[in-house]
Formats: sequence, C-alpha cells, structure tokens
Amino acid sequence: MPSIQYMPVPMTRCVGEESSSAHKPGAGIAGLSRRERRDRSRRRVRGTTAAATVAAGAFALALSTSVAGVAPYSSATPDLRALAVMLTSGASNPFQAGLDLIVQAQQAITATNSAYPFITDFDKTLLPAYVQSSASNQLWLDVSQLNLDHGYSLSATSVIPYQFNANGAEPYNFLNSPNPDEQYTLIPLGSGVQVVTIHPKPGTEEVTFTPMSGTGTSVDWKAIEAYNLSQFTPNADGSYTVYLSPTEHSGNWVDTSGAQTLLLRDTLGDWGLPHALVSVASDDQSSFVLPVLSDADISSMLTKIGTDLPGENASFTLFGLQYVFSTFPENGFAPFRASTASVGGGPILPGQITSGGHFQLQPDQALIVKVPTVDATYTGAQIVYAWTQTSPYATVAGSLNNTQAYHDPDGYTYYVVSSQNPGVVNWVDNSGLADGTILLRLQGLNGGIPATPEAQVVPVADVSQYLPADTPTVSAAEYAALIHDRLLEYGYAMDQSHDPQGWVTANLEYAQIKAAVGADQFNTIFGGQQDVPSVLDRLTSPALSPDFGAVGRDFMANPSGSLAAIVENWPLVMKDIELPAVLAVLRMEEILGQTTQSVLSGFTSGDLSQVFGSLTTGMQDLGAAFDQALTDPATSIAAGILNARDDLSVSIMNASHTPLSMDDFTLAAGEMSALDQSISQMLSGGLSYLFDSFGAAG
Repeated sequence: MPSIQYMPVPMTRCVGEESSSAHKPGAGIAGLSRRERRDRSRRRVRGTTAAATVAAGAFALALSTSVAGVAPYSSATPDLRALAVMLTSGASNPFQAGLDLIVQAQQAITATNSAYPFITDFDKTLLPAYVQSSASNQLWLDVSQLNLDHGYSLSATSVIPYQFNANGAEPYNFLNSPNPDEQYTLIPLGSGVQVVTIHPKPGTEEVTFTPMSGTGTSVDWKAIEAYNLSQFTPNADGSYTVYLSPTEHSGNWVDTSGAQTLLLRDTLGDWGLPHALVSVASDDQSSFVLPVLSDADISSMLTKIGTDLPGENASFTLFGLQYVFSTFPENGFAPFRASTASVGGGPILPGQITSGGHFQLQPDQALIVKVPTVDATYTGAQIVYAWTQTSPYATVAGSLNNTQAYHDPDGYTYYVVSSQNPGVVNWVDNSGLADGTILLRLQGLNGGIPATPEAQVVPVADVSQYLPADTPTVSAAEYAALIHDRLLEYGYAMDQSHDPQGWVTANLEYAQIKAAVGADQFNTIFGGQQDVPSVLDRLTSPALSPDFGAVGRDFMANPSGSLAAIVENWPLVMKDIELPAVLAVLRMEEILGQTTQSVLSGFTSGDLSQVFGSLTTGMQDLGAAFDQALTDPATSIAAGILNARDDLSVSIMNASHTPLSMDDFTLAAGEMSALDQSISQMLSGGLSYLFDSFGAAG
C-alpha cells in the first residue's frame, strides 16, 4: 500500500470575530436564572441573528449542490437542509451563538469534503449524516472531559455506541470505522489514578488498553502503546483491577504518561453470551454526584465543538482514513499488514492485523471475498462507507465475526458482499451502498500473516457457482430468523455495557443538553438513532419479540443449563428494570430542585410572575418526565421491562449445558450487591442535590 500523501485541504474559516462578539451565549438575558432562560427557550423567542440566517442559507445551498440529482442512501439518512429552514424561520435560544458556530463548521465541512477528488456522487449523499455524527462525536468527547473535571461518573459518556441508544433499532452511527464487535470505553485521563474493574465473561474474545496522545478532538490522537488483559493478574474471584496512572502503581498498572485519553476495547465474539463487565472510577471517587450542567457548561461545549470540527475533519482520524480507504484496490484487497503499517495513525490497536478492499457494485452484482481461515482470537469482516461510518450491522448482517461466519473445510472463509440476498451463508449485506470499503481485522493471530484475500465480482444469481460445493444455503425464512436473533442478541450485548451510574449520568446529561438547545435544533444538528420502535411495537411485533415457543423448548431441553443462565443473568435483568426507575427519580428530583430554587427566589424578590411561571413550568416538566418514564423507547421503565424480557430469553436460548452450581449463586450475589450499592449511591446523590437546592433557595 502506498504511503499517505496528505493533500492540502482548503478549510473555510468558520468562526468570525464579528459573529462571536455580536451574539454571545445568554446575551440579552442577564440576571435570569437557568430555569427562566430554559423557559424562554421553550417559548421559542423569535428573531434569530443575521449571522444565523446567512449561515443557514449558505448551508442549505451547499447541501443542495452536493446532493442534487443523486438518490439517497436510505430513508433514514437525515437531511440537514431542515436546519436551514428552522434557523431562518426565526427560532432562537440562549445557546444560538454556539449552535450557529456548529452550523457554519458543518457548512464548511460539506463544501470541503464535496471537493475531495476520491469520492463519488453517491458518497456526497452521505455527507448530511457524516456532519451530524461529527458534531455528536465532539459533543460526547467534550462531555466526557467535563465529567472528569466535575467529578461525575467517568463511565457516563465513555461507552460507544452511545448509551442513549434504544433496543430494537440500528444504533446511532459514529465515526472512525468502528468495529461492531467492539465495546469501546474512552476514558479521559487526569493526573490522578483511575481504577478499571473488569469481570471477564465467555462472550469476550479480548480486552485491550491503548493509551492515546490527544483527546479525540485533537489532530494528534494516536496510539502510544497497548496492553492486553492477559498480561495482568486476576483477583481471587476472577475479576481484574487495573490502575491507570502516569506514575508507577502497584498491581496491574497501565502507564498513561504522555497520554490524555485511554481507549479500552472489549472485543466481543458471540453476542448472545455474557461479555466482560467494565466499570471506571477515580481512586478518590467515593460517591455519586448528580450531573447538573450549567448554561456556561453547555455554551462552552457548543463553542468548542464549532471551533474543533473543521480541524478534526482534516485530521488523520477522519480525512486520513478516508484517503487510505480510497487507495484500496477496486473490487480487490490490499495485503494483510499490521494496522500500524496499514493505517499509520489514529486510535489503532497495536498487534492488530488488517486488510481492506474497495467495492463498487451494481444492484445485481456480488463480490465474493476469499480469506484464509487463521488461528486467531478474533477475526471480523465489516462494511464501512467513504466517511468512516459503518453500514447497518444490528438490523442486517452488515458484519460477521469468527463466531458468526461459516468457515469452509477447505481452509478458507468466503464472504459474499451484495445488496441482494444471495441465499448462502456469510452474506455481508451492504445495505444498498453503491460503493464502500470492506475491512478485515485479525486479533491475537497465532502464526504468520495470511495471504492477501482474493475477490471477484459475479452476478448475485450465480453466486453458488463460485463457492465450494459444500457451502450451506440459507433460505429467506432462515435469514429472517437469523436477523431476528441477531437484533435481540445485539440488544443483550448493549444492555450488559450499561454501567449503572454511567448510564444514568449519560442520559441525564443528554436530556439536559437537548432541552437547553431545543429538541428540534439538537436533533437536526447532532442527529440521533433512526427508526426506533415504540414500547408498544416491541410488545406486539413478533419481529421485535423473542420466540417464546423456542425459548420454552430450549429450557425443557436443557433445564439445568437454563437455570444456571437465569441465575447468572439475573443481575442484568434487575439492572434493566431498576436503572430506568432510578433515572426517573433523579430526573424528577432535578426538576423539583430547580423549580424550588426559582419559586423561592421569586418570593424573595417579590416577583409573583416568576413564582407562577416557575410553578407552571415545573409542573409541565414533571409531567413530561413522568411520561418519559413510562413511554420513552430508550429510557422508560416499560422499555427496561422489555429489555429484561429479551435478555432473559437470549440467555436461555444460548445457555451452556454446565449445570447450576453454588458458584453461579455466589457470582450473581456479588453482582447484585454491587448493583444495589451503586443504586443506593445514586438515590443518595439525588437526595443530596434536592436538599442542597432547598438550602440554596433559602
């Protein structure tokens, strides 16, 4: 593969001194409380700035030019032209200056990337989703740093895919060609000691720690070194305690000197098996702090996002990888090489072996990829497109790992990439992408680097003629059943990644930011998970529910193993149900605290209009929080009960034949105790905030 030659990327200046000085966050609302400012935001005060109008108009023009005459990738692809319509209509809020800055940055990125010589007209249709994901990635990196600075849960925004994802839908897409089999935990590093606790489980193939230079929002974000969990000594109960610090620490130590972030990867194999439980805390973090973001916190993050976006877009992590992907052979593959040599930068995993190919297919064509079957801890194939985002992998088989793929006895694994179902095993569904990249990853390779994968384009209808005669066929009904199980198992894997305090903190912060800037503007700028089913859909649709007949048959065929699986997964089931309930309580305590402060402040100043306004808004917010607790597809108690239903079903259908033992009860009791302690800390933290609010108001 040729070395990367960086192209000069023309970057449009996105921050004008005139704009930033003329409309500072909060201008014209000095002296109002945060609640009053949010009230004013909800009423959508008319009269946006001229800068927002000009930026929105230019943004709409750039997007219209880039997508003209080209069919969209999918109906779920967001259209940022809605942002221009919304902003020019006069909607405004106290955070408008920061939002305007992000819009201008997204406009510049759209114009810049549309001019890349290595992209196609089809690639341009995917830019709206890319600029949304770029802003969303930056937001959560900044919130993660804020959590470190303020003493909030360090697991809050660190687990990717994001913790606000709902089950039953494709997770929100993020950048940098993420591996669908990786549970990424991005940990901001301070000068102190951070403690990572890991409980290994059979669904995990490998756990690695990679200290990184930079923060993820900087152009110098690169791997320094890598550690594998196998290098460390387990505790008596089989768990691991790993210390992250820039100075040597006793026990299992990861040296973070020179690093600003650490990327922890929990590499999954079988999604239907329990995987490693990971939690992160500071060594001096003894209690839960209810996260309440101030106007200054939110304004600062929005401004930083708008400022950082263009530089991040031009960094190796994004532009560099986009260029690398463009150098892969068309409908062919580059040789397997170490990731450090193949990619040369970004959050790579030292020790990983990769190959990639660029495909360009007609709807009736398929690409057959022939890869030597190797002895490795993990192997995976996945589809990504030009802007380093993945094609769907939860709702269709857009990726396959070593536990999901069929390996032919002839010593090769054959993947079939196409948009039409070829009717054979190892179909990697490209979801209608006209062009894109196939990434192959090997981890824990035992032996030499394998030969370069072979590839050929054939008609979809003739695929079986180019495969070994013993290749299993897959009927449409069998594939539908496979995807049904895949979606439930992916939800099972995601639910396990919900660190209790991290999940609650992340969703509290997400809701606060979304409410502060306005839901419409937030969704249009940052995007979100698409096509999310309601709790009623999940309750009534067979495609979104377990096959209870199959669950019953599996239980009767393996009662002892099924009971062991139920006991082992009982802490997860309780976590599914209890976390939404705790979240609802803390949301209401946050609302009560803010409302109390505003009401008592009004009484103190003699402003009865503030008193009545605050009471009215508080009641509305409590009603919305109550409704959210009952019906929200991602965070409601109803969704939690459905998650528990699905997770218990998945655990039974994937139960081993190991009989139930006292060890199962002991391990489950330990996890339940840890869950109870975490929930107790959260409820105590919520009450502390509420009492502090009463005291501050008095």
